[in-house]
Amino acid sequence: MRKLLLVLSFALLISASLSAQTFVSPSSGATFIGSFPLHIWVESDPNGGIRESKKPAVGDTYTLVGSFRTSGGRTEYVICTDSIRFAGADSLINASPTAALYEIIAHAAAERGNVLGFSPCLPSDQCGDNTLATKVYAEACVQRIGVGSMTRFIPCDRYVLSNRGFMVCCSGVEGAPNVIRILSNGGLSCPGSGCDATCPPSGGGGGQIN
Repeated sequence: MRKLLLVLSFALLISASLSAQTFVSPSSGATFIGSFPLHIWVESDPNGGIRESKKPAVGDTYTLVGSFRTSGGRTEYVICTDSIRFAGADSLINASPTAALYEIIAHAAAERGNVLGFSPCLPSDQCGDNTLATKVYAEACVQRIGVGSMTRFIPCDRYVLSNRGFMVCCSGVEGAPNVIRILSNGGLSCPGSGCDATCPPSGGGGGQIN
């Protein structure tokens, strides 16, 4: 019942966000082409931490993602920090660093954007070209408040963004693309107290989601 109420509340939030939320353009000259809701099942990773599950699991994450088309024709995504909501798995959410939660959301956004037709997947002969990576942006620094399902994030500066790059390859199974994170521009120093970085230090990381 609690999850149902959250789903209904999130639907209302999306309705308001679609008409009122202004996404910050990630690149100069990029054009806003739409947004989509994102629902992710999450579970404890046997190797430690948190991961996405492809089937109903102990917790749910909801958010809204904006999509932009750059002047060069590439699609980039922006996570709407204000819309992030959680349900269930309170102890898992509490134990997960802010960057780990954004990692899951960014990975899922790159995959879902492809499935919804906002961006194409890459054939195998292009999957090694980092210049073709799909970028997912979010505010670089956020204030984290609340605990468990009441955890919320407030941008410390809406105009300072970090990003993760993903290779979205057509070699996935069951109609889903194979999404591999290859780089990020994280490692930014967040100003003031109480601000968490949403992106880990620069470099590779993040493999396939099981």
